Amino acid sequence: MQIVIFLYSPEGLTKAGDISCIMARVLFNTFAFLFFEHWFKGKFAQGIMKKILLIIFLSGMLFSCRQKKPVMNMIALKMELLDADRSFSKMSEMQGMRTAYMSYIDSNGVLLRPNNLPVTGGDAVDLISQSNDSTYIMTWEPKSASIAASGELGYTYGIYSYKIKNTDTVLFGTYVTIWKKQPDDKWKFVLQTANEGVE
Repeated sequence: MQIVIFLYSPEGLTKAGDISCIMARVLFNTFAFLFFEHWFKGKFAQGIMKKILLIIFLSGMLFSCRQKKPVMNMIALKMELLDADRSFSKMSEMQGMRTAYMSYIDSNGVLLRPNNLPVTGGDAVDLISQSNDSTYIMTWEPKSASIAASGELGYTYGIYSYKIKNTDTVLFGTYVTIWKKQPDDKWKFVLQTANEGVE
């Protein structure tokens, strides 16, 4: 009766997890219990020893059948990262590159620009905050993305466009952005680099 209550209570199912695992453990523990009951039949088979054995077998079933950690859906994470990059670009288009970069850069973010030393952390944030984006509109489109097995890091790459306002001039280039997932599940970039020109 104790076994039945454990298996069919919501708490039991939550702890035990997979029903096939439960049934396998039920069969194993039943045979094992009957074996030990027969083996210790006599003075050990009565009273406290039976209860101790029952507790041991039920505990084994519980801990060996705990739910496994869900496998991450890497395709979903990849799409999520691509959407984050596109949202980043949309914010740059609508609110300006400075606002977008301030919203999406990690506190330890790194900027790599041609003919310049890497700009990191607080210096990168200061550089962005002091930039003047009133004369141009920068947007980009990611071509692909990849996610680390941990689900915490990833990168996107694609083509950017740099349009000078009130003119027909549009410059193109390529970029790579490395992203890190934040504690609030939002993606922010930890490194970005770009190259001018697309053939």
